[in-house]
Amino acid sequence: MVFSSLIFLLFLFLCLAIQHFCPSTKTKNLVLLIFSLIFYLWGGIASLLLLLAITAIDWYAALRIADQVNRSRRRLLLGVAVGINVAIFALLRFWELFPWAGERTVISRYAIPMGFAFYTIQLISYLVDVYRSNVAPQRRFSTLLLYASLFSQSSGGPVVRYAEIRPALKNRKVRSASMSRGIMRFSCGLAKKVLLADSCGAVVDALLGESINALASAPVLSVWLGSIFFMLQLFLDLSSYADMAIGLGLMCGFCFPENFDYPYVAASLRDFWARWNKTVIAFFNDYVYLPLGGTRHGAVIEALNLVIAWLLFGLWNGGRANFMIWALYCVVLLLVERLFLHKLEELPAAVGHIWVLLTMFLGFILYRYSDLGMLAVALKGLIGLNGAGFANAATGQIFIRHLLLLVIAVIASTPLTKIVGAYMKEQAKADERWLYVKSAVDAICPAVLLVLSVMAMVGDQLPGFAFFQF
Repeated sequence: MVFSSLIFLLFLFLCLAIQHFCPSTKTKNLVLLIFSLIFYLWGGIASLLLLLAITAIDWYAALRIADQVNRSRRRLLLGVAVGINVAIFALLRFWELFPWAGERTVISRYAIPMGFAFYTIQLISYLVDVYRSNVAPQRRFSTLLLYASLFSQSSGGPVVRYAEIRPALKNRKVRSASMSRGIMRFSCGLAKKVLLADSCGAVVDALLGESINALASAPVLSVWLGSIFFMLQLFLDLSSYADMAIGLGLMCGFCFPENFDYPYVAASLRDFWARWNKTVIAFFNDYVYLPLGGTRHGAVIEALNLVIAWLLFGLWNGGRANFMIWALYCVVLLLVERLFLHKLEELPAAVGHIWVLLTMFLGFILYRYSDLGMLAVALKGLIGLNGAGFANAATGQIFIRHLLLLVIAVIASTPLTKIVGAYMKEQAKADERWLYVKSAVDAICPAVLLVLSVMAMVGDQLPGFAFFQF
């Protein structure tokens, strides 16, 4: 079950409606837990059993760690528990590399069980925080299971640490203001997914093709345009799930952290990674990079720590070689920026923006092509070494037909709408007419976006593909 589906909208309506009539946080938690387990069961009994097993192991391990006085034994218990989590994750990620895994195996390194990547690192952060005495262990298994299984975070994060959600697990109320904000955020995320991200994906396939032969025959302009649309698709897709998750959280009485902060307006790579997938980056910083020593042991060790953290981040993203190449590419650029371009943010903002966009443009090409043969063809296609020419009529037609989509996708990747919303809010404080305008927008916008999204989901074409064509 994915957020951008009609069955999920029905699922969500039933969950919210039943929760609304629950008199206490305890009963609300029970309802939300049942719906979350149904959500995972929808992905197959294996997904649900894996979730239950991992959570049970970590729940028991955290209790043992907290009750253990001896520091060496606490560290050993932590190491064993984290090791089990990492081992299971690696087994699932690289399952098909083992000789006993056939081509039709149910478990695939490219489609690990739903939500597993996110709840694994959430539970690891919980174990480490209990070990560090930052949080008390949760002694009710059902409460920890609710934390791990919240369906709102399963598809794309954000990574929510136990300390951030613990107060709401004990006492949460869904007020009309948070419900309104949640509906707005969810509807914006849903529209971003089905109207923009999926439409950009359709254009990428039309420009670049889905086979190595089609890619090799794509002219230079097609490769550049397709890769630009992929940059937009990747951000819009990932950030849309974060938007929907945050909206779902607000509708259920939780306040989840932001996960994306318009990274394509960053003026340096350091700024970019402070804006991109923030909660995941923070996890690898706080639970891998800093425990390894961070910057405390000199430049060489610092660089090694960065490489280790980024390689693990690459493995978390996917099990193929291109993710390792992408991770190394990112860490090398960060080191280059730190050593030789450390005054980049002091230069005109346009210089930093160009540096970020060009380097991440190439980086996301590395990220996209898991087949290294196709990756090589794509890189050659950027500079015309495939012999397909600069442009053709088909490329021009695709570009003209989807120019409006390109413009809207670019705008959605910037904080322009956020700035406009903040301006309206500020004006509404002093001028009653602006208050009416803002109230009308807050009421109409979610409804319009939901209607357009539903129209796209029930349409015969790819979701949203026809909405922005000339």
